[in-house]
Amino acid sequence: MIITYNIQTRPLKEENIKLPTACKACGTNEGKLFTSYVKVSSILWMSSTVCKVVVECANCGKAYPKSNYGVEISEIVKKRKMEYKPSFLKTYGIIVFALTVLFALAIGLLVSVYNSKKESEKANENYATTYTQTDRTKWLHNLQPGDVVLARRNSAPYNSPATVFKLKSVEENTITFDAYYNDSIPYDDYKDLSKMKVHSFGTGTSELWVANKNVFYKTEQLVSAKTDDYLNSYIVTQVVKK
Repeated sequence: MIITYNIQTRPLKEENIKLPTACKACGTNEGKLFTSYVKVSSILWMSSTVCKVVVECANCGKAYPKSNYGVEISEIVKKRKMEYKPSFLKTYGIIVFALTVLFALAIGLLVSVYNSKKESEKANENYATTYTQTDRTKWLHNLQPGDVVLARRNSAPYNSPATVFKLKSVEENTITFDAYYNDSIPYDDYKDLSKMKVHSFGTGTSELWVANKNVFYKTEQLVSAKTDDYLNSYIVTQVVKK
């Protein structure tokens, strides 16, 4: 918002004129026509200048009503405004600046939204960096046999190595994985999707891990469907589509 903080008037021309009707305050027919520049300044160092023409009584200084100007004075007023008309930028400087600022803000907002969307899309390409639980849950629902889930022990530190669980089948209430306990992936590696794409998963022997399907989708945890033992459950840290 452009806020006005200063108004300056610069006189340009003073003329003696004959008033069509006598001044109601003092009864004289003598008048003066003043032509001035009025400069309106804003807090953003921008200004707007207009040409102002007024008629006053030469005797008492009272403003003469525009409704009494008549044809002759109206023509003089029109002529002076055209003669001393400021440049376009002087007249509409504040408006031009305000529109420029608003346009720049709008462009900035659009760029910010676009970049935010691109960052979100890029983050969502990697389960480990996906922003929201809703988006991570979509990853889990879209798993197919052969896809790899990396998970660490629930009780282990967040940067612990992750165990490889290769999805075997999805049943009505359970999800079955081949768990490769001897195949663990360091924290710094499984966060990097490019390293995951070239990694050979599922080396060595495996054991079946039957997980509670509902818990898996809701909490991103591998909890045994047989024991519901959360203390020995695993937290999903990465998903690799194969």
